[in-house]
Amino acid sequence: MQSVHPPKHSKLKGCLQILARGFVGIVLLIVALAVVGYAYEHYASGRDMKRYPPPGRWIEINNHKLHLYCTGTGSPTVVLETQATSSSLDWGYVQPPIAQLTRVCSYDRAGFGWSELGPQPRTARQAAYELYGLLNEAGEQGPYILVGASYGGHIVRIFAHDYSEQVSGVILVDARPEKLFSTPAIQQQARASLGFLRVIAFLGEFGLSRPLIATIPEKMMPPAAAPLYKSHPGSYEIVFQHKLWYASYAEAQAMETSDAQVAAIESMGDTPFIVIRHGKPMFGSLSLQAAEEMEQKWQAYQEEIARKSSAGRIIVAQASGHGIQGEQPAIIVEAVQQLLENP
Repeated sequence: MQSVHPPKHSKLKGCLQILARGFVGIVLLIVALAVVGYAYEHYASGRDMKRYPPPGRWIEINNHKLHLYCTGTGSPTVVLETQATSSSLDWGYVQPPIAQLTRVCSYDRAGFGWSELGPQPRTARQAAYELYGLLNEAGEQGPYILVGASYGGHIVRIFAHDYSEQVSGVILVDARPEKLFSTPAIQQQARASLGFLRVIAFLGEFGLSRPLIATIPEKMMPPAAAPLYKSHPGSYEIVFQHKLWYASYAEAQAMETSDAQVAAIESMGDTPFIVIRHGKPMFGSLSLQAAEEMEQKWQAYQEEIARKSSAGRIIVAQASGHGIQGEQPAIIVEAVQQLLENP
């Protein structure tokens, strides 16, 4: 008796059906995990906010809340503006000693620290506008001495230009030069950072960036500042929530526009203007030749920025890299004291 074999096309059809079922199962599993991750991330973020309340207070500006932390008494009020991908905690070594001299306020830009995400685009002028509104809404009276670190220098320079009648002095702490992006080596780094932030922002929405919290923070801050974060319970959980990555990506995406906004400011008039720059090399991730070129350009850019004001001058933080507020906070406090004593 001759055996009967099923047609080959029947076997192929069966295999395809099994593969299709497997593919659908994998897709459904991914969707389920995404839903669970999304729900957990937003639950955990809300839980952490309740568990670790802000040291200051929330002020609502343009339908989103910003965290403002003010200490000390006196006038003028010192306003601390942090660098990119950072929070008000970065000023933990600077704010207490300044509070012994006068009123001082730190805050979290939209999306950072205890602050909520804000409207797009996240340009430096938008941040300056929100800071002005924040101080007014909180009842913090001018005049202000503005202190801006790195990218925060963009924001305080625009603030000092747009609201000059409210500003009695400006201190830039290794401020990001507006011409920096025109350098090929920095362009390459910026593109890589933007891609990283885009990916991590997407993953963070589903809780997938949380495992990185244990390793990323110390790499993203000056070594001297890490103990400050560790000494504040819950600071990692608050500062490195998923909204941080969205806010960082939004600011990085708008950086060329922010550079152009600052570059359009030709003069700061006679505003008392102190530019503090780093003294230790900070471009170690580049080749030796590129790092040396960037150091020379950075120093030249800092001098160019200082010349924007007829009262501008430079101070070199010899023992610091880019994170002067964590490595040599006293030099910032001394600069503030100079402006208080000789406005």
